[in-house]
Amino acid sequence: MNPTFFRLQYSSAMPHCSLKTNLNNLHPITYNINPKIFRSKIIMSYTQFLADETATIQFGRQCAALFRAPAIVYLNGDLGAGKTTFTRGLLRGMGHTGTVKSPTYAIVESYTLPEITINHFDLYRFSTAEEWEDAGLDDLTPNSLCLIEWAQQGSDYVPAPDYIIEFTHQDNGRQCIIHAQTPNAQKELAQWQTTYSTAAN
Repeated sequence: MNPTFFRLQYSSAMPHCSLKTNLNNLHPITYNINPKIFRSKIIMSYTQFLADETATIQFGRQCAALFRAPAIVYLNGDLGAGKTTFTRGLLRGMGHTGTVKSPTYAIVESYTLPEITINHFDLYRFSTAEEWEDAGLDDLTPNSLCLIEWAQQGSDYVPAPDYIIEFTHQDNGRQCIIHAQTPNAQKELAQWQTTYSTAAN
């Protein structure tokens, strides 16, 4: 499947929006929008099918050229959808050579590299949203790249995202959609998409 690049217009008066892709056979599809999560008026998105774990790691490596600190990235998807595997590839692309552990029990795993600090959060085990504040996790967000799994568990305590990456099961692989939430993220995604598409071809 070829990657898809599209732009979506959101109106707070319309909880469902019509979206069109850049494929030749353009057709509208309905996409459910949560106004509390999708906070920008225009969302730019990029879709990539990932056939297996190797493809997920490779795509994570390629996304290392996309993200710049400071940035908040939500990683959304069911258990086993590929969130930590993608993170492993992203860290490899940014130069990390050590172990990449799931932060499910530690809540956060931090990686300090020469040019960037990456904090990988997993809020799955939160009992209440206030645990974000109680654990002092806000202290880790300035000037770093923050990858947050299960961000909804922290509700409004969690900083608003610059990007939301969704992983869903599709056929025998995964579909990955990157949503750029802010004007700056949209510019970065547009530039990266041009570079990535050229390299892929």
